[in-house]
Amino acid sequence: MRRFTLVAVSLALLASCDAGTTSDKASYSARDSAGIEIVESRTPIWDDHTRWRLGEQPTLEIGAGIAGDSVREFGYISGVHSLSGGTVAVVDAWAPSVMFFDAAGGLLGRIGRRGTGPGEFPPRRESVRNSFVCGGDTVFVVVSRSIAAYVSPGAHIRTMAPRPWARTRTCAGNRLIGELWHTRTHTSPGIYRDSLLLAWYDLDGKQQAVIDSLPAEERAWSRGTAHEGMGYSLQLFGRVLSLAGRDGVFATGFGETFQVELRDAKGITRIMRVAGRERNVSAADVQRFRDYVFNPWRGNDDERRNLENRLASAIGGPRPAFAELRFDQAGNLWVREYDHTDAVAFYDYSTFSPNSARPTLTEVRRWVVLDMNGRYLGEVTMPRTFDVHEIGEDWVLGVWRDELDIQYVRKYPLIKSKRLK
Repeated sequence: MRRFTLVAVSLALLASCDAGTTSDKASYSARDSAGIEIVESRTPIWDDHTRWRLGEQPTLEIGAGIAGDSVREFGYISGVHSLSGGTVAVVDAWAPSVMFFDAAGGLLGRIGRRGTGPGEFPPRRESVRNSFVCGGDTVFVVVSRSIAAYVSPGAHIRTMAPRPWARTRTCAGNRLIGELWHTRTHTSPGIYRDSLLLAWYDLDGKQQAVIDSLPAEERAWSRGTAHEGMGYSLQLFGRVLSLAGRDGVFATGFGETFQVELRDAKGITRIMRVAGRERNVSAADVQRFRDYVFNPWRGNDDERRNLENRLASAIGGPRPAFAELRFDQAGNLWVREYDHTDAVAFYDYSTFSPNSARPTLTEVRRWVVLDMNGRYLGEVTMPRTFDVHEIGEDWVLGVWRDELDIQYVRKYPLIKSKRLK
């Protein structure tokens, strides 16, 4: 049995100037377990006077109709990235292209076309998986089973494939983090979690070291027709891996409870928990799922009956506490609450077809902010049609959609209250 040393953290400690001030209701503790710091929070440090908030008006907007320039009309934005000097890179999965804009929203350059040549995008529309910035101002775009690197104002640097192949979602320092899946075929129906390996890759795609073995996403295996045999789909309201990286460290979490693990090259360094944020799947959650997935239904009757049975069995089960992790430039970790658009993500046909409606929220999106020491600072709410892509010291960059479902790139000011004296 491991021995735990409990270290009481005084509630009178002040957070940093950026974080605001502690309130008399703030409550958290830290302890050490075999060299791993565990930080547990129960109430936020911010109060109504010290909390951070998003400004009401964007400081930058790039999109259709801006300055009457048709090149700013986006199809489906899969990535928005802030580069040095205020440059903004936009990855459009439907064009497909990578576009670079200056700090005022002026187009600097564009690269992208479908084909098989250097820097070109594969012909399949669903080929663009994700994108991230690594190694300075280089934008890496994951396309099918390769990764292409671009720099402003529109130059292709190289294309490489991780060896061995791994799903790559982010960067920490000057290294990529890849996920190697170990999927096996199950012979009886049920909910299963296979495993995955996280590994470091250099910027040429060569594996450097295996980081850790983690559970993979939850999958529901079921028996199809006599000719189809066993098959799987993502578990409804199931747990999936959330991942974020920066400066040689990265965070992982599955959301079954509000727990995030911080890692570096040597392993886990800190576990961060926030109590009281778990909940179960409600009948209202299931009805929201039905409203989107069954209107209209695109499968056959057997598939619908199977899905209805799975929905009925999901009620009362655990619902993930969060669905997304992001570091800001100061090193704080932002954790987005799980919502019903995450529940229907597998059925979001708009990622493949521009004529399909996207799932919508009827309320704001909430992000929980943890400081560099793992303490629960508080929440920042975002507009319901604004998806966050990057967070700076005093801004938030992402994609906003209007009432016609047209996408715009927006940068909002992040207002941080000063520490009270």
